[in-house]
Amino acid sequence: MPVFLFDENIYMSQDLTYNKIKRKIKKCIRFPYIFKLYCITFASNEKDQLDIIRTDMFFQKYYKDKEIRVYGFTNDEASAFELVRTIVDDCLKETGNVNVKEYLKCREH
Repeated sequence: MPVFLFDENIYMSQDLTYNKIKRKIKKCIRFPYIFKLYCITFASNEKDQLDIIRTDMFFQKYYKDKEIRVYGFTNDEASAFELVRTIVDDCLKETGNVNVKEYLKCREH
């Protein structure tokens, strides 16, 4: 199972809090096919900027022992798309462009 890296500055759907996310991640690890979260991470390819990945997907061999920087959590797929739109909107407002990767990296510090 990978290590999830995120901080209190994370984007999340309105029904989640930082503490709820930490508890739900523990449940996702113990019961991966029952409890699911949708994670917004940097894209795994150069063409895209962000990926939306269900937590149960992290049990695949590819993710074993990787550190995954998560920039957003939601409970369902529709909320995940809405959260990506929010991230892009915030990036555009604050920087004047849609270089989401640079924007999110700057928010980490």
